[in-house]
Amino acid sequence: GSSISSCKKALCESLLVPIRRRQNWTTVVLLSRSLLGFTLFISVWLLCGVSRAKQGAANEEEILLLGLTDTMAFRLSMEPFDADVDPDATALIIIDMQRDFLEPGGFGESLGNDVGLLQRCVPRVEACIDACRERGIGLIYTREGHRPDMSDVFPRKLQQIDDDGNVRRFIGEDGPMGRILIRGEPGHEIVRDVEPIEGEPIIDKPGKGSFYGTDLELILKSRNISTLLVCGVTTEVCVQTTIREANDRGFRAICVGDACASYNEDFHYASLAMISAQGGIFGSVTDSVRLVEALGFPRPEYAEEECEEEPEIVVEEEE
Repeated sequence: GSSISSCKKALCESLLVPIRRRQNWTTVVLLSRSLLGFTLFISVWLLCGVSRAKQGAANEEEILLLGLTDTMAFRLSMEPFDADVDPDATALIIIDMQRDFLEPGGFGESLGNDVGLLQRCVPRVEACIDACRERGIGLIYTREGHRPDMSDVFPRKLQQIDDDGNVRRFIGEDGPMGRILIRGEPGHEIVRDVEPIEGEPIIDKPGKGSFYGTDLELILKSRNISTLLVCGVTTEVCVQTTIREANDRGFRAICVGDACASYNEDFHYASLAMISAQGGIFGSVTDSVRLVEALGFPRPEYAEEECEEEPEIVVEEEE
C-alpha cells in the first residue's frame, strides 16, 4: 500500500514540475516586459527633458542677444554721458498731455499760444509709450487742473495776463471744452493718441511740479522706482519743474527731449541745456529714437522721414 502511495506521489510531482516551470517562466516574462516598458518610459522622459532644456536655453540665448529680458539693464545714449538703465527700477512719466494745452480752445491757446508747436511731440510721446509698455516699464500720467470749486487755486494763479497786457481770469472760465483747467471737464482729459490704459496711474496735480500736492513720490517708492524717463509739455514749465523736484528727492531723471515741447522753441532748447549742464546738474537728456532703439525696437518711422527731409549740404570749393 505504501509503495503504491509513493508511486502516486512521485507521478503527481513529475506532472506538476512542468506546470511550475511554465508559471515561473511566465512570471519572468511579465517582469521583463514591465521592466522594459519602465526603462523605455524613463528614456523617453529624459530625452524630452533634455530637448526642452536645450530649447529653453536656445530661447534664452536668443532673448539675451536681442536684449529684451525684462530684468536686463539697457545702455542708453544721452547727455552729458551714457549710462545703464534698469527697466525694473524705471518709470515713464508723461506730463500734462491734455486737451487744454494741446488743442484749440483750451488754456494754452487762450493765453495766445500756438498749440501746433505742442502737437508735434505727440508721435514721439506715443513711440516712447509703446516701447516702454512692450518692455514692461511702468507708465505714470500727470494732469494739471483744479477742483470744481477752485478751492485749491492760489489767487496769484488766477491772474493771467493776455497779449494786450490786461489781467484776465482764465482758469475756471467756460471754453469750447468746458471750464478751463478744471478736473472732470473735457479739456482736462489726455489727448486720445497717448491716453492711458487700465492700470496706469494718473496724477492730478494743482501746480507745475508733479510732486507738489500729490502722492507721486509714494507711488514711485512703493514700486522701488529710482529712474524717471520724463516727457510731455511744456518743457520749460511742468517738465523741467518735475525734473528738478525729482532731482531734489534723489531720483535719476532722464528727459526725452524730442518727446517734450514748448510754445516757445527757444525756451524748449534752453531748458534741455540747463537739465544736462555741469555734468547733469538736474538730470540727463536723450531723445525718443535713442530710447526706442535702446529698448530693442526698430527705429520709429518719423525718424526716417525726418532724415529724408533733411536738405543736402553742399560745400562749395574755392576756386
